[in-house]
Amino acid sequence: MSKRMQTSGSTAGYLKCAMRNTHLKTVRNLWKDSARIFFSRSALLAKALGTTPEEEHRMGMHQLAKQIEGPVGILFTDTEPQELI
Repeated sequence: MSKRMQTSGSTAGYLKCAMRNTHLKTVRNLWKDSARIFFSRSALLAKALGTTPEEEHRMGMHQLAKQIEGPVGILFTDTEPQELI
């Protein structure tokens, strides 16, 4: 997991890796019951999260949106941040 942040009761993080590889398959299998993973163009993911405090979907998400560049995926879960490592 490249980055993680706590936002109002849930944890969001982004994965920076090739979208079709063994590591990603392992992550998907480990988190299939307790997390959602989204892949898209970086500009679209950033816009969906909100790029400013006024546009953000949830408090603090614009900070994550600013860090998105290149091929990334976003993982959302209610799991404690310490368990994501």
